[in-house]
Amino acid sequence: MHTHLPSFFVVIPARDEAATVGDMVRQIRSLHPCRVIVVDDASTDGTPEVAALAGAEVLRLPRRMGAWCAVRAGFEIVLREGGDLAVSFDADGQHLPSTIGPLVACLGQRRLDVAVGSCPSRAGLWKRFAWMVLRTLSGCPIRDITSGLRAYNARAMRVLLEPDAADLEYQDVGVLIKLLNRGMRTGEEPSSMAIRLHGRSRTFPNLASIAAHFVKSCLHCLARRRRPHGADRGGC
Repeated sequence: MHTHLPSFFVVIPARDEAATVGDMVRQIRSLHPCRVIVVDDASTDGTPEVAALAGAEVLRLPRRMGAWCAVRAGFEIVLREGGDLAVSFDADGQHLPSTIGPLVACLGQRRLDVAVGSCPSRAGLWKRFAWMVLRTLSGCPIRDITSGLRAYNARAMRVLLEPDAADLEYQDVGVLIKLLNRGMRTGEEPSSMAIRLHGRSRTFPNLASIAAHFVKSCLHCLARRRRPHGADRGGC
């Protein structure tokens, strides 16, 4: 347990993740004295009830609005409660609760605005190629450019709650581009990840959705690219 860590929140967007979200919440709370907010994206399988029983604070969205909207709703709660730091964390079991401590420590030790939990080894050949293209087009040096495991300080959260960030997507390179364009210091911390054990990705359910997202991301990079001066690579 990282008892020296500052107080922080963990924001978990979840939709139909009853099979895994309870274990995630319990493990996080057993390792860290943090507040866990599960933002339920109109689940139909009991996800909010399971999360609440595990000890999470649950916010239910009135309709399906997507993971990024859920994360932003979590940021609003964090800032309203006076929080200075939040970690975005997947509910499907791929992110490991043990990686949260090093990620939060990395943010503070290197005085970053955003720290990305990076696991390049999880990607196959085509995904690594896509990441390389997106890094080149965006000017963002983060290796695991689509990781949703990220620690944000209050300054970064406020930027991502601005109206023009609403059309971005969770794990989107556009989030990193916006932060870099606003002068945020961004770095990455090596983080192990697990294989999804239940269900399938709702963000990219098939090859067509992956291809469409890649094309959209490339266009976004070309439209908003700026050479970053605040990026920082490597581990703490």
